This record gives sequence, C-alpha cells and structure tokens, in this order.
Amino acid sequence: MAHWFGQNSSGHSSSHHFVSADSVNSHELDYGEFFTEYIKSKQRSMDRQRHQAAKVSNQMKRDQDRS
Repeated sequence: MAHWFGQNSSGHSSSHHFVSADSVNSHELDYGEFFTEYIKSKQRSMDRQRHQAAKVSNQMKRDQDRS
C-alpha cells in the first residue's frame, strides 16, 4: 500500500505532489490527492492483471486448439 505513497503518476518520487495548493506555506496534506493517486495506482494494477489474464487465456485456447 505504501508503494503509491509519495510517487507521481510516472512512478517517480514527488513529495510536493501531495501538498495542498492553497498556499505555498501550507504543509497540510491533501487527502483527496492521496485517494486519487491510490485509485489510479489500483486501476493500473487491475489493468495489468486483466491484460495478463487475457494473454494467458488466449494462450490456453491456442494450446487446446492444437490438441
């Protein structure tokens, strides 16, 4: 779960990404931003898993057709 914490959408560390934009001196965390990044990370993970499952399924179908 901490994987997405402190990373921007390209996967690079970015601590300023989560600081509230209300003022330059503000150090309050923007929990909406945390949640948004968490959901985006989960979506990318699910997309990868879905793609991998489709590849495996297609390979299994090809193997069955050959038999």
